[in-house]
Amino acid sequence: MTATELRSAIDEIFIKRGMAAAQSQYDRIVCIRAVATARDAFESVPVEGKGAEFGRAVASALTPLYENYNDPDGEFTSGRSLIGDVIHDINNLVGSRANNGTLESDDE
Repeated sequence: MTATELRSAIDEIFIKRGMAAAQSQYDRIVCIRAVATARDAFESVPVEGKGAEFGRAVASALTPLYENYNDPDGEFTSGRSLIGDVIHDINNLVGSRANNGTLESDDE
């Protein structure tokens, strides 16, 4: 999987997480904002290099956001956990692609 293909797969994660956030019963706006903020960080990552390199760049862009995110408007959530869920989904995607050999690695 190239960086461009990985970007498309990650975009699908954001679509699914965004739809789930829009259906949230608690703090819907906070959930939507958290996913949108994570998407903005993801979209700022240049699509370049091998798939593995791009995956690491996305993780590097999202991790500080996760560590510091706090939407004070939430009654039940700060939104931080939703960003963690996105990171988890991306790490699972990248890990599964690396394990089955379909992710372009730096060795290629």
